[in-house]
Amino acid sequence: MRRWQPVERPRDELEQAITVHRSGFAALYGYYAGDPRINDREDFGDGSVHDAPLAVGVEADQALIYCREIPQPGRPGSCGGWVYWARYGSYTVKMFYREPGLDAGRFSRIAGQFDAKVARFLAG
Repeated sequence: MRRWQPVERPRDELEQAITVHRSGFAALYGYYAGDPRINDREDFGDGSVHDAPLAVGVEADQALIYCREIPQPGRPGSCGGWVYWARYGSYTVKMFYREPGLDAGRFSRIAGQFDAKVARFLAG
């Protein structure tokens, strides 16, 4: 996993993780069994995960985005961060991005750009 947190904007954060599986089938299993929404619901409560439409086309075999509602003092119901979860053949990929005020449309475009880079990298 790689993590970035800018010094000048300490509330912003980016995490990326790529897992290589033995096969496409193993990755498909990992995609469903390792769905990060499961852990987020356990860690932050059942109402903390809000699926959103992925408003751009992606190269991934499966992909989704969701808002991870991290409790923020004085801001009930705010989106504390966005997650992109995808499978590319025998790889699963997770990106978590936190930026105050980031909406689903903008995060969807960010996820689309990330998807294009991952797809190019995996294509060799």
